[in-house]
Amino acid sequence: MPKRIFEKSERNSVVLNRKSKASYETAFRGSLLPLATALLKNPHDIQLVERGYVDRRSLTSRLERFSQGLDCNETQLRQMLLFEFWLRKRMPSAQSLTRSPELAAS
Repeated sequence: MPKRIFEKSERNSVVLNRKSKASYETAFRGSLLPLATALLKNPHDIQLVERGYVDRRSLTSRLERFSQGLDCNETQLRQMLLFEFWLRKRMPSAQSLTRSPELAAS
């Protein structure tokens, strides 16, 4: 494009205020709060604890802090929440394996 045409088009152009790409942090955090609340309601059903990945007291403390908006190493806790609910959807709990007679026999 010749320089003159470019300069003319630049003078006549409308500049829209483009919003920066919004951070998904707030929306992501908001979507995880119900998951954290669900775990806190039944801390004895947490599969990450049942399977020995994390300490129950430490995790519930961090979930409480997360729910209150306090520092809790949120990045790591997010991954733990996602892993917990992935486990719940994909695999039977460790407790149900020991209680289930048909699975215990196999």
